[in-house]
Amino acid sequence: MKWIQLSRLQTESWSDPRVLIVFSTQPYEALPVASLRATFPRLQIMGMSSHHGVFTPEGFKRGSFGLLFEGAEGEKIHAQLITFDEADAIRSKVSLAVSAMPPLGTERKFIMYGICGIEERVIEGIKDVLGENANVLGATAGYDLFLDGPYVFINEDVTSRGVLFAETELSEYRTINTMAGYLPSEKRGIVTRSEDRLLYEINHLPAPEVFDAWTDGMFSPYLDHDCLLPRSAGKFPIGRIYNGNHEFGIWLTHVYGVQGDALMLYSEIGEGTEICMTRGSTKEILDNLKCAIDKTFHRVERSRVIGVFLYFCAGCTNLVAESIEQLSMAICESLEGIPFIGASTMGEQGCLEHQPLQHGNMMIGMTLIMK
Repeated sequence: MKWIQLSRLQTESWSDPRVLIVFSTQPYEALPVASLRATFPRLQIMGMSSHHGVFTPEGFKRGSFGLLFEGAEGEKIHAQLITFDEADAIRSKVSLAVSAMPPLGTERKFIMYGICGIEERVIEGIKDVLGENANVLGATAGYDLFLDGPYVFINEDVTSRGVLFAETELSEYRTINTMAGYLPSEKRGIVTRSEDRLLYEINHLPAPEVFDAWTDGMFSPYLDHDCLLPRSAGKFPIGRIYNGNHEFGIWLTHVYGVQGDALMLYSEIGEGTEICMTRGSTKEILDNLKCAIDKTFHRVERSRVIGVFLYFCAGCTNLVAESIEQLSMAICESLEGIPFIGASTMGEQGCLEHQPLQHGNMMIGMTLIMK
């Protein structure tokens, strides 16, 4: 497997290239997809946009970067792009698409890259076919002011409303998904009214009022009118608790604004869900990312890892912006000698230990490709 910087291609060293997975801060039109596929007709190129930069062996960089699968490795990845119109029933369309994919093996394993706002419906469609504990690790495409919007693509097809869904039959494939350095507090409650990504009531009280109390009034000036919350709200995501398990059963939801009498969220919290306030800091986020990577490598034989895909929430990237080079150096040290790319994403999908497939925020995801 090779790490590739698309602005300085050296294709003479490529040997039977089959699949190139790309994370990019550039518009899709800037990617050399057509020229590469003209030179290598069997090459499939796919990927997504990233927020502010891409984590690479050379640091956190703007531009377009990828991992190249050559020969037999690339034959074990089959991908399709599922696009949605406004009128589409996303869940049923995903179910039909997944059902139509011929299995590559007995243990089905998938990567998904999607667009913000549709993740829960996509996951419902996946579960309809593959069950609650489907082996899927994914992330939501990021973007910033230098892009018109997020995108996912495969070859010449690109969309800002869809999902890239790839099945893999790689010999070994390990994933992790964990909170990005947040600690749960004893401030807990039950969601008593919510709709999609709007949270109206906690413990039968107005959600903005409860959030104000849980954050010690830090955001009081913002909570009585429609607005977006400041970046620092990313230090206080709401934790969704599953099976009463504080330590292993928490998915995080980023609170980013107020609409009417509701909090606006980047992931849904259903009525009846037990929740808690969580808190994080720059230091905890920095420490936990390196700890999560190092802990994963304690469980595997490092010499067998040939490539890594990393997904790090864009909200966390913004919180540690002043220390982003320190974060990037820590990643490079932990993954020294291993080709990798990391996207700054708008959401993360996967399974925590003993929990079903979920979508959340402020998380770390990682896929290890092994020989």
